Amino acid sequence: SLARKFVTTERSIMNERDYSPMLIRTLLKALVWQCPVIAYYKPRLKLHLHVYTLVVHDRCLYLSAKNVDTQEIETYALDYFESFACELGKRFEVPDSYQPTFEPCH
Repeated sequence: SLARKFVTTERSIMNERDYSPMLIRTLLKALVWQCPVIAYYKPRLKLHLHVYTLVVHDRCLYLSAKNVDTQEIETYALDYFESFACELGKRFEVPDSYQPTFEPCH
């Protein structure tokens, strides 16, 4: 459901940030189509993610995503992604038990 894909917190007023249009397009594709993502996160950490939720918090965008390698749901600041690409032809399912939460950790 879309309610689990997009979340705002009490501190969610956005300021003018320069997010790459390609990054935003790919992120939305990953959210809506539930396609796995290969991403590079500063400093050059390669991640395999299942993106569950886009969170707006404290003037920034964050992703709540399952790290496929660790099997943990983690939070990532969009500002630190160097590249972000969907794995074509693949899909994942968000567990019915998943409830969006926000805990900034990366």
